[in-house]
Amino acid sequence: MNFKTTAIATICTLSVVFSSIASATNGMFLIGYGAKSRAMGGVGIGYTQDGIGNQMNPAGITNVGVNAMRVDLDAILFRPIRRSGVPDPRTDPDNIGNLVRYQSGSNLFIIPAMGAIYKFNRKMYIGFSFVGAGGGQTRFTDLSPIGFNFLNPAGRTDVSDTLGVSLNQAQMSLSLAYKVNKSHSLAASPVFGVQQFRAYGLGVFKPRSTDPDNLTGRGNDYAYGAGARLGYQGKLTDWLTIGAAYQSRIYFTKFDKYKGLFAEQGSLDTPEKLGAGLSIQPMKKLTIAFDWERTLYSNIKAIGLPIENSADPECFLGANCGAGFGWGDQDVFKVGLKYQLTPKWDVMLGFNYAEVPMPDDQLLFSTLAPAVTEQHATMGAVYRQSKSMEWTLAYVHAFKNTEKGLANSGGQFDNFFPNETNDGPGPAELQMYQDSLEVTFSFKM
Repeated sequence: MNFKTTAIATICTLSVVFSSIASATNGMFLIGYGAKSRAMGGVGIGYTQDGIGNQMNPAGITNVGVNAMRVDLDAILFRPIRRSGVPDPRTDPDNIGNLVRYQSGSNLFIIPAMGAIYKFNRKMYIGFSFVGAGGGQTRFTDLSPIGFNFLNPAGRTDVSDTLGVSLNQAQMSLSLAYKVNKSHSLAASPVFGVQQFRAYGLGVFKPRSTDPDNLTGRGNDYAYGAGARLGYQGKLTDWLTIGAAYQSRIYFTKFDKYKGLFAEQGSLDTPEKLGAGLSIQPMKKLTIAFDWERTLYSNIKAIGLPIENSADPECFLGANCGAGFGWGDQDVFKVGLKYQLTPKWDVMLGFNYAEVPMPDDQLLFSTLAPAVTEQHATMGAVYRQSKSMEWTLAYVHAFKNTEKGLANSGGQFDNFFPNETNDGPGPAELQMYQDSLEVTFSFKM
């Protein structure tokens, strides 16, 4: 079987596995792509180590050290634990104003990725990456103590008892990187994406939807999109390398089955991202890398518009100004260390920090997918089996974080989620921690 046939077969396999993509940790996205990146806190803009790094900075593929070609195959075993708390809907004095907490029962997933680099000549490199880019998936089935899903506080019989959402995204890009000279490289890449979404148990919002028949319980729907990624990486000295990367907004087709849920009649584009990074090598066997990345969630209406918009009939769910998750933009900071122990073994450590993007008075919709982890500790190792084969193992732990605030700030859901005195919005609570184990197999020619 030649390389082309193998690549096509692998892509098809990953497309099937894609349905299992779970939940992200830096907002909607993974902290990094590939075991080498994630073991070092997710760095990859100023320090690229494999073909999957094409996802973070396509210019970096010129500095990986490829004689002819390399292929990287990767999988993450991912375990996010998510809990959401909303005001107790029972109106007796002993319960009103208290929180009822639920834990998602959908907690174990596999996330695939692959990358490849082909050295066309001394100046031109071609990079390919296919990754489970991020998303979120929850399923709340524990109905105690109130007997129905927590976003159906009125106990209506036309609302599903089971509550949850699934948003899965995969991205594929083919990059062309050019070495301007021995030290500096530029790259450009089209980015193609596919998204899968479904929601159930959201019937309580039908009175505030422009299209209540296409709001919830419509099964899986798919959207397809495209954007672009640009990158630069340059070696300024023997010990200092810098990089910069930009990914445009990925424009997706609309989710027709959920055009009564997402703003702009079912539109959910992927937000643009920009970042910069550097790596230093204070000694031959030691590399230290730093990245900063900013994701512009506020530019995507379905993500950034505030919950209180639904108080206006012209801005019901699904309208051009329809309510979203109320998220703001997010800055991410990453640091990683890599040390060569022996000719065959490297060890890696890292840390990743990203502030929660939702304000504390915009927690209602985020109870469906509480992506609130902020701090991640990472570690890993590389084993070079031979000149042509190597294995990388990475472990990531996202520390437990709890966000407390209000279910909403606009008053339109106060009767659903009241405070203790029944005259305003009640409290809400989001909690998450995560563990993941990842392996990458790399083959070089």
